[in-house]
Amino acid sequence: MAGTLAARLRAIVDALPEGASVTFTREQLAALLEEAGDGGSERAFERDLTLAEVGALYGRKPNTVRDWIKHKGLRAYRDATGQWRIPRAALEAWQEAQREGRRAAQEDADLGAWRRHYRRAG
Repeated sequence: MAGTLAARLRAIVDALPEGASVTFTREQLAALLEEAGDGGSERAFERDLTLAEVGALYGRKPNTVRDWIKHKGLRAYRDATGQWRIPRAALEAWQEAQREGRRAAQEDADLGAWRRHYRRAG
């Protein structure tokens, strides 16, 4: 069966009679995913990160990560249990925005203005 994983699963679903249920063994599902070989598609199955997991990645406490969500633009959501979850794509986008912001701040710095200010003040 050729095509994307989604197309292959759609073909399976379309072939089933109305109201039918399907059970895959772990091995069958693993084989189907292995055959798909979409490279990056594995990331679609990774679970979203907790505050503690993101904190551990950066050497910060979960409260700091919560502050990033509330005040620094890190996108996150609350799951059914009320716990914060951070999608990996959101974390990567936030990291890039932080890098871009640092680069912009460095480029905008006017060392001459800073020197003039402190010469007058001193």
